[in-house]
Amino acid sequence: MTIRLRVTSNGGQGREIEVESISLLIGRDPECDLVLDSIFVSRCHARLCRKGDGYEITDLESRNGIEINGQAVERAADIEPGDAFTIGPFELQILERPMLAQVTQDFTRLRDIPSLVVDDATHEVFIKAAPVRPPLSRLEFRLIALLHEANGAVQERDRLGNAIWGEGQWDVNMLHRLVHRLKEKIEARPDQPRYIVTVAGVGYRLQSD
Repeated sequence: MTIRLRVTSNGGQGREIEVESISLLIGRDPECDLVLDSIFVSRCHARLCRKGDGYEITDLESRNGIEINGQAVERAADIEPGDAFTIGPFELQILERPMLAQVTQDFTRLRDIPSLVVDDATHEVFIKAAPVRPPLSRLEFRLIALLHEANGAVQERDRLGNAIWGEGQWDVNMLHRLVHRLKEKIEARPDQPRYIVTVAGVGYRLQSD
């Protein structure tokens, strides 16, 4: 069984996620199935489950609750494909398509999407539309976000280190170890990196396509 959602943050572009499961845990905790990075999202905020031909959304005693089409959820509520529910600054919509249309659209979309996507709104990184698992740590995401913002330009080690830890609070070995951990999470072969390019004696750059 597959759960497919469109996730949109305030003022941001929507993105689609797909999880092969009948149950989806949503929250701020990195161990959740869908991580929503916001102070208005509880660590384990809600659970979305298949229920017959529809779904059920359950509030896991979150601080700020859930709304479905503008109505607050007391504890649990039924929800149908096409309905939207709100968690913190995020709107989530359940998507469901006939199998043939779904396969055709997904094939077209996968041909066109970038091989690597950095989502600043949710602090997630996607490789060919699949979220990187385990999720990046705060420092790992900060590093890849800085490289992503440079749009392929080389970022010097001093600039990266100062931006991540603060001037005088880091050394080259700390940066090297952070780069190594990032490669282990996003590279199929960290010894032959596809995305994180080392420029000897200077710094690093990100190539996504």
